[in-house]
Amino acid sequence: SKALYRKENQFMRVLKVQEDRVFVIDCVKRLIPKWEDENCLEGFVECEEQELLDYLGKSFEEPEEMSEKDRMVMHERFQMIYGAVTFSHNSFLRNEAINVIEEEYGISRNTIKHYLCEYLAFSDIRALAPKKREEKVLTDDEKNMRWALNN
Repeated sequence: SKALYRKENQFMRVLKVQEDRVFVIDCVKRLIPKWEDENCLEGFVECEEQELLDYLGKSFEEPEEMSEKDRMVMHERFQMIYGAVTFSHNSFLRNEAINVIEEEYGISRNTIKHYLCEYLAFSDIRALAPKKREEKVLTDDEKNMRWALNN
């Protein structure tokens, strides 16, 4: 996995290094990664993946604990963005890859970029698994309201 650095509540992952430049993603904001001067990491210290997950209050389910459907979705999303991951450090090729994905899968650019940034920020395919939805327990009033709206 790619080196992860922390400074207080900022987390940066270095995805690529080129001479005096680093290609980094802000793991909290999870926006498209950028080339920055290597000095951008001044004051940052290398940290463990768990620190990022703890800070974000996130945890990943192990693939063997996921439902077959969630595992399939996770792998399909990864296959879909793989071209964009490969060219993520080159904005022109990355955008070309996103155009192809958008065309081929009929998925919005924003969704593609979201998957790409989730994957790059965590450097973990499990970040692409569908979010667990908590079953909400309805109050009697909510049940009555739902019943009234549905009938």
